[in-house]
Amino acid sequence: MNTLTVATLCVGYLLVLFAIAYAADDARAQGRSPVDNPWVYSFSLAVYCTSWTYYGSVGQASSTGLGFLAIYLGPTLIFLLGPSLLRRLVSFCRAEGVTSLPDLLEVLYGRGWLLGGLATVMMVIGITPYIGLQLKAIGYTFDLLTGRAPASGILDDASFWAALGLSLFAGLFGARSLIATERHEGMVAAIAFESAVKLGAFLVLGLYITFGIGGGLTVVFERALADPQLSQLFLLGSQSGTSIPAWVTLSIFSASAVILLPRQFHMLVVENVREGHLRTSAWAFPAYLFLINLLVLPVALVGRLYGGALNPDFFMISLPLSQGHTGLAFLAYLGGFSAATSMVIVEAVALATMILHHSGVAVLGNLFHSFRGLGGPEGVDLARPLLYTKRAVILGMVLLGYAFKRTIGESHTLVATGLLSFCAVFQFAPAVLFGLCWKGGTRTGALAGLLAGFAVWTYTLLLPSFADSGWVDASFLSLGPWGMELLRPRALFGLAGFDTWTHALIWSLVFNVGAYFVFSLLSRQSGEGDGERAGLPAAWATRADLEGLLTRFVGAGTAREVLGVLPDHASPQVLLEAAERCLASALGAKSARMIIDSTQTWPRERVVEILDVFGGVSKTLAEGQDTLERRLRELMVLHEASRALSRSLDLDTLLQEVLLLIKREFGFEHLGVRLMGEDGTLRIRSHVGLSAAYVAASAMAPTRDTYFGTCFLEAQPVVVGDTRDIDKPLLITRLTRELPVSAFIHAPMIYEGRVIGVLTGYATRGPMHFTSEFVELFAVLANQLAMAAVNAQLYGEVQAYSHAMEEKVARRTAELEQANARLLELDRLKSDFLSTVSHELRTPLTSIRSFSEILLRYEVDDPEKRKKFVGIINNEAERLTRMINDLLDLSRIEAGRLDLKPEPLDLETVFARALSATQPLMAEKGIHASSEIEAGLPPVHADADRLHQVLTNLVANSVKFSPEGGAIRLSSRQQQGFALISVADEGPGIPADRLEQVFERFHQVRDPQKSHPLGTGLGLTISREIVEGMGGRIWVESELGAGAVFSFTVPLV
Repeated sequence: MNTLTVATLCVGYLLVLFAIAYAADDARAQGRSPVDNPWVYSFSLAVYCTSWTYYGSVGQASSTGLGFLAIYLGPTLIFLLGPSLLRRLVSFCRAEGVTSLPDLLEVLYGRGWLLGGLATVMMVIGITPYIGLQLKAIGYTFDLLTGRAPASGILDDASFWAALGLSLFAGLFGARSLIATERHEGMVAAIAFESAVKLGAFLVLGLYITFGIGGGLTVVFERALADPQLSQLFLLGSQSGTSIPAWVTLSIFSASAVILLPRQFHMLVVENVREGHLRTSAWAFPAYLFLINLLVLPVALVGRLYGGALNPDFFMISLPLSQGHTGLAFLAYLGGFSAATSMVIVEAVALATMILHHSGVAVLGNLFHSFRGLGGPEGVDLARPLLYTKRAVILGMVLLGYAFKRTIGESHTLVATGLLSFCAVFQFAPAVLFGLCWKGGTRTGALAGLLAGFAVWTYTLLLPSFADSGWVDASFLSLGPWGMELLRPRALFGLAGFDTWTHALIWSLVFNVGAYFVFSLLSRQSGEGDGERAGLPAAWATRADLEGLLTRFVGAGTAREVLGVLPDHASPQVLLEAAERCLASALGAKSARMIIDSTQTWPRERVVEILDVFGGVSKTLAEGQDTLERRLRELMVLHEASRALSRSLDLDTLLQEVLLLIKREFGFEHLGVRLMGEDGTLRIRSHVGLSAAYVAASAMAPTRDTYFGTCFLEAQPVVVGDTRDIDKPLLITRLTRELPVSAFIHAPMIYEGRVIGVLTGYATRGPMHFTSEFVELFAVLANQLAMAAVNAQLYGEVQAYSHAMEEKVARRTAELEQANARLLELDRLKSDFLSTVSHELRTPLTSIRSFSEILLRYEVDDPEKRKKFVGIINNEAERLTRMINDLLDLSRIEAGRLDLKPEPLDLETVFARALSATQPLMAEKGIHASSEIEAGLPPVHADADRLHQVLTNLVANSVKFSPEGGAIRLSSRQQQGFALISVADEGPGIPADRLEQVFERFHQVRDPQKSHPLGTGLGLTISREIVEGMGGRIWVESELGAGAVFSFTVPLV
């Protein structure tokens, strides 16, 4: 491809990164966090996958086969098996304001310039080759893609211009503020985007090379297995390119690197928005590693089979180029460019923060030492110079990596250069691990271990790399210095037979760990308070003074924001602590303390007063620093617990939060809170680590047969330092079978003189000594929980009452609305009923009157006509009788005077009678009726006339709504001691929302073919009352257009 085209596309890609970063920062400024997402966080952690992964893994796989996977086995195991460890690390670093590995070492071993500064220098030396590796990959692949010869001058070198562009990006989006704990959301968004780009590019190119060039996985593997040399790549151990010791070594290196590399530590800790995101990254990050390595071996095999003399490190680009696919080659270049640039950006920002905190600030601090008063000279603002200093350090770090690439890095493979940095970072692992797990480690031991391990790394790895590049005489590699073969760097003290990395690991571990323990045992532990101001009086620190101080280092806006949240009546000590915390986040804890110390000018007599006031504290310190530290930690726990209890009114949430705090700070593996219930039973309401079986088994009334019962009844703490000495094994024995409990403590939860529960802590690591101070603290925590529990309970009761009242009001309102709607409906139905009844009564009366007048006024000689007229009069009279009977029946039902005379009845007779009564109606419409009665059906126990009335009404209704020539079917069968009688028709059906209404008074189903309702609307209401009066029930089933089936039940004899 044309050089200008590739350069233009690269600049365009960088502009896209700028746009993403700017948009993310702008969104955050508006109160929206685009990186507050577990997927963004997980993808940002994939900055671990650099050009080494993208290019070097393929090169390594082409020579060592499956050995390349060891670099990813360590991180995978760390995230899959140790997510709780990562969450604790992040939580610890947040609580302590840790922003880098040197910060962590200072927290673990006490504040001091030497340890943090030495760690920073070592980290810079160890990571510089790694940065150079990325720049090498960018420059080499640029030349490969454009077909240029390797650049001889700096200005012709693509990697130089890439270094400048990446420095600009890192300076703009990674150094926008001096607050080191502030997240760089624009940078994180861009890094997550680059992680997606490199993964997508690798998968696309891997599929193309495997299937487009190699012919598919089956073909590639078959050809490789048939080749004696390539078949070795599928093996592990001595027969392959990577021995088992080398596998273990690389896995150890990578496991430490995924946490301790500056960029990984920065992304894992500083850029973490929520600790909950670690739950997703615990599997998402290993899944990312799996996907990006899925096609590494197939690509390496295709390169060996078809690549000829191509450089294995860059098969991803050279193979598509060999096939003439420049577009795919550029996609491969873009993926590698993303992998390299993301590493350089984050690494430079992380290293610049270290340098600024642990070395650069010392210069400015000494200058500031000469200032008078907290504010210093008017107009002196150090915030901007410090910010420019940080950006200059970022540029310097990237250019330092470029210098390594120009001088030494060209002679090494990507993997070799990367492992050099991994081994350097590993030297910090013993100090971190022992600092977290062993209280006997000292600052001197940590310094000695780091110096020894780093010296071995320099001698066994760094100097040989100089020799391989021609910068140092290579003869000492084979002969040793001054001809002393025992000191050969790659066979130190005669240790041979191991690969370079395993050899370096063994000796660096021996010297590092050995020096750590020896010097720790020989020296006194440096307390965290060494060198700090002791009881600095804050009476002279005014708000204006402190704002002036902060303005010079972090800017006026941040200064006002930090102090503005404090109340006007805040004490000077509170103001001073807030100022120190702000400076510590920007400059490091030691720098902040030095700056504040150097601004104070104390009169001698004032110092004497201070010494008098804090004499007791000094005496306590002299008597035992460990005791003071323990008490301070206990008080901090009490303070943090108070804050946690005030943050929530949800009982379960606040109990769980405090229990987790106690577990973290005091080492109890299992904790529980028992609360007294209304039934007099103590039940575990919240717990940490207890099994469900124990939680259920421990619910019981308090008695003196159990320790927690004794604690509750006597309202006193109960302490057992060694469970081997217990005299009440009942419940604790059951617990011991599940958990190896060795010691425990119970404290009563007392509120206003009343015990409401018990706070319990169980230890499993052996007997414990509970001091009286700790028992008192535990009792105070229990009482705080009691007060919070009562408050939460009261709040819950108020909320429940409020919610119940709201529901009651809403229910009453709905009922009133329904009743009102019902009244309106009844009013409408009565109006319809009166109209219908008057119409129905007037119609037969009119007929009777008309035909009566004809017979009276006119002589009707024709006997047939007289008979016909008399018959009409008779029918209309019967019709009137039926309507009047319906109204009388309704009045009897309403008065509760429905008279029923049940007797055994044969349904065949009942069916025949009903069909006979309605036969004239059916004949008018040509309707056919049929009946079916289940064989052997016993007689029913019912009132004959009323049953006939119900059945006749149902049949008559069916006739009304059946079409001309339709059919009606009567049926009956036995059902659980009742006769189920059904009348089915082929009418228009009834809407689903009207099925229940048809049995209501005055309700009439309208025939869609007629404008007026038929009947009085009382027939079905009367039928329902009759059926229910006989002990049965009645209902209807219907669908529009499919007729209706009216069914009712009558008791059998």
